Amino acid sequence: VPAFWKGLGAEAQPLRLWVSCRGAVSPPHFDSAASFLAQARGTKRGLLFPPRALPGLYPYPVDHPLHRRARVDLYAPRDARDARFPRVEAEAEPLAREVLLEEGDVLFLPPWWWHHVETTSDVSFSVGARYV
Repeated sequence: VPAFWKGLGAEAQPLRLWVSCRGAVSPPHFDSAASFLAQARGTKRGLLFPPRALPGLYPYPVDHPLHRRARVDLYAPRDARDARFPRVEAEAEPLAREVLLEEGDVLFLPPWWWHHVETTSDVSFSVGARYV
């Protein structure tokens, strides 16, 4: 792990290479440790939600295998989504922040922050590290 990624008082996991193409999506989820995502090639769009948006994202129960993921499909038609998940509009959407990652950008994700990431270029190479 590069020296400039160290120093948060925790050990970093080995770097991960994320390769994707336009339209690839990582649905809304959170990590319990801080992490970085560095965009090496191409572009990505991210939606970030603070921890207090949790009720509006309808997470899976803690004992479920997908417990760090949201049940909400952000691409579902609004009427269908709102019928099934009525708190999204009031409790999650107002807190959402959009980021556009271009080559050379690095995104820091604090623990418990929800994030949804979509590749917006034909090809994308990202490098990430999570602290433990």
